[in-house]
Amino acid sequence: MAWSLIDLAAGAFLRRAEATESVVSVGEFWTQSRFECDFMGAPYIGTGCVGYDVAKEKFVGTWIDNTTTYIAQMEGEMNDEGAIVMHWSAPDPMSGETVPHHSVSLNTDDGRVSTFYMGEGEGVKVMVIEMKRSSKKPVEAGAGK
Repeated sequence: MAWSLIDLAAGAFLRRAEATESVVSVGEFWTQSRFECDFMGAPYIGTGCVGYDVAKEKFVGTWIDNTTTYIAQMEGEMNDEGAIVMHWSAPDPMSGETVPHHSVSLNTDDGRVSTFYMGEGEGVKVMVIEMKRSSKKPVEAGAGK
């Protein structure tokens, strides 16, 4: 699937940025994504894998991007609203201290809204990404080979 970024909100300001995310299925339990955009004048590229670990009975995932030197290793669950809530620890960009992070991602009829938080407990909202689907056709891994 391909997506286009609609709104990116961080703190008190709102930025619009064009972006794409391609997501492919890797079997029945996993997806792999690649996200690209121009963020504040610089290229941003990230990739991740998300799936369901039957033994842990949790969603699990990883994320890396070109702006950080660590790999985010996430675990989470589906909440009562059907959103996937993922938790991980990562450096605070201001202090460098490792702090808890979490995201809440909810699929809609034509896209997905992901809200990101940093800090203990409910945390502080640091970003909202609203995506609109540009293609409804899912792509299987290895398609076209």
